[in-house]
Amino acid sequence: MRLAGLSSWFCVIALFLYASNGLAQVNTPGTAPLKWYYPNQVVLQTGGNIGLLTIGPGYRLGKGKTMIDVLYGFSPKFKSESANHLLTGKFTYSPFAIKLSKRYLAEPLRIGTGLSYHFGKAYYTIWPDRYPKGYYWWTTTFRLTPFIGSAISTRIGSEDKFIKSMTLYGELGTHDLSILSWAVNKNISLWDITSIAVGVRLSL
Repeated sequence: MRLAGLSSWFCVIALFLYASNGLAQVNTPGTAPLKWYYPNQVVLQTGGNIGLLTIGPGYRLGKGKTMIDVLYGFSPKFKSESANHLLTGKFTYSPFAIKLSKRYLAEPLRIGTGLSYHFGKAYYTIWPDRYPKGYYWWTTTFRLTPFIGSAISTRIGSEDKFIKSMTLYGELGTHDLSILSWAVNKNISLWDITSIAVGVRLSL
């Protein structure tokens, strides 16, 4: 990873944590509750077709079964011409949870999908004129990334603390073009199109 790319990544993390800390100070006991649009989660993830390293705010809605995250992802260039930068809207649904103890909660099944947008000159929403019209019917900027996974959570702070609980999760996922390739090519197995993601979710 180039130093510039690494520096950019740490700058994003620092700015996000600084902003989150500011929100935490607003929501101290005796003050008015935060507005609905303030995030109540922070997500850190690696893998899953949305960047080698990913960070962003999230929202746990309703009774906690539904989560929506807005994530920035970064992958270093490795052997490609440039590093990859992505913005992903991620939807997760957890139909049930199992209370393991006073502190621990398990979510055996989580399903969802993400919609990612890739930034950069190498990606196209509309293909340039130099390509035959209709030859490529897909876009390279947008990817749909369905997944299935599970999680375990533990409470690490009281309601008046900045970080109230932490969730560790794992996911098996893929993306739309990989599914289409698997469907038409019998030499491709499900394992070939499967990616692994692990992450941590901090509830604020």
